[in-house]
Amino acid sequence: MFCPLGSRWFKQALLCLVLISVSVQLAAQKAERKSPPLDLPTLLKFDYSQHFNPGDRLGKFATDRFKFSTGTSNLLLQYSNQAPAFLAGKQFLGLPAGYHIAEFTWKRKWGSLHGFRTTGYNTRFVQPAAARKSSGLAFEMPKAFAKTRLSGFFLHGGPAETAQDPNGSPTGTPAGSQAGVTLVRDFKKGFKLQSEWTQSWQPTKPGKTELEPSRGWYLKLSGSVLKAETSLTYRSQGEGLANPAFPVQGRGRNTVTLEVRRAYKKHQFQYSNLRDSYEPIRCVGISFLDNRQESLRWSYSPKRWPQLSAARTWSGQITVGKQESEQGYNLSLNKNLKRITLGMAYLRGTRFNHLTSQPTWDRTGWSGDASFEVKKNRRLNIHWEFADFNSRASSQVIASEVLALNTRLSFWGDKLAFQPTMDFRHQGDNRGTIDSSILSFVFSAVIKLPRRFPGTDLLITSNARHMSTLGRPSQHNAGLVIQWNFKRS
Repeated sequence: MFCPLGSRWFKQALLCLVLISVSVQLAAQKAERKSPPLDLPTLLKFDYSQHFNPGDRLGKFATDRFKFSTGTSNLLLQYSNQAPAFLAGKQFLGLPAGYHIAEFTWKRKWGSLHGFRTTGYNTRFVQPAAARKSSGLAFEMPKAFAKTRLSGFFLHGGPAETAQDPNGSPTGTPAGSQAGVTLVRDFKKGFKLQSEWTQSWQPTKPGKTELEPSRGWYLKLSGSVLKAETSLTYRSQGEGLANPAFPVQGRGRNTVTLEVRRAYKKHQFQYSNLRDSYEPIRCVGISFLDNRQESLRWSYSPKRWPQLSAARTWSGQITVGKQESEQGYNLSLNKNLKRITLGMAYLRGTRFNHLTSQPTWDRTGWSGDASFEVKKNRRLNIHWEFADFNSRASSQVIASEVLALNTRLSFWGDKLAFQPTMDFRHQGDNRGTIDSSILSFVFSAVIKLPRRFPGTDLLITSNARHMSTLGRPSQHNAGLVIQWNFKRS
């Protein structure tokens, strides 16, 4: 664990930003007589959720989420267990769950500046031996030049102070850094270009501390071509590319994706093509891998007749000593009536081994959905599935069934609501060697608390589960969870 707001440079940066913001506002007021009054800090805003679970071995009480924020229209300070919003949508960056984060946002006319630092972690989600501390800076310029939006980030991460071995040395992956730039450009006639470049400095070999650079690229061009919504995506990353906040190094990878959508009267056409290639890792002995996925979908939506949809899919994998492909198709019917919604789908797929020119397995499945409106804002939903999996090599047929029901009953203007749910799953084969079933019941009550009680709403959930497996004793378990939510915005 390390103290909130961390090191000395972080406090000095916050103080400088506050002084600069106040001085700029005072100078603007002297220059303009009709300037607005000084923007005073707003009250504290928070979003807090706590639950009580008597059967939890890690502790009966636990905090699900928390977020406390305050500031002005130009400066925002926040402390939460949620990843910073400016990191969302990045292709090569992300923060794992379970960390406590202090961050600030400074907004100006030209853009905004963001900064964050982790101040601790939750042992429910993060093991102490793998805990890390991270900090970073980012900027966003929504109107950089010529309808172009520019943003960038820098992230540094290393082992936490508590992640140490018995000798007192830090455990886990050594410290590393990552930088990136994102560029979004809007062209005429509706075309849009999204690009992202990143580079990380992280040890790529076990037991080494030398930092080795690795890059990643992401490009996406989308727009309308011959009245068809088209998007072309290219993604490439090196073998040693790793996020220092979660340093899991992946294989070198190149991906190309094409998607085309076209609407003609009551018809909808969609085509997608994916090519994904993984480079080999020689030091571990992992060979290359090429994946491809291709699909063609069509749907027809008349006014009186049910909506009809059909899809044809192809996929394949190629590696050393293995070359397989899978083909499948899907048919579905859906109809919305006044108080009833019905749907049904049929699925069939087959996988082939091209080295032996024989099918390895095939599957067939049926699924259905029905929704009935019992009263206003009260519906009963039913879902069922039935599928057969046939292994050609062993002549074994595995059948599976799924039945799920759920509804919602609300009273007194939705101040009290009940949500009962039932789920049943069964699986068996033609040889009598597999026979398992799971039956689950979940009953939830949502209570909106009056103003004289602290909190926004209360969620009470009770569950029961019965599981039986051939050759093993039956298992029964039940639980109760009470979740208290308190939000002020």
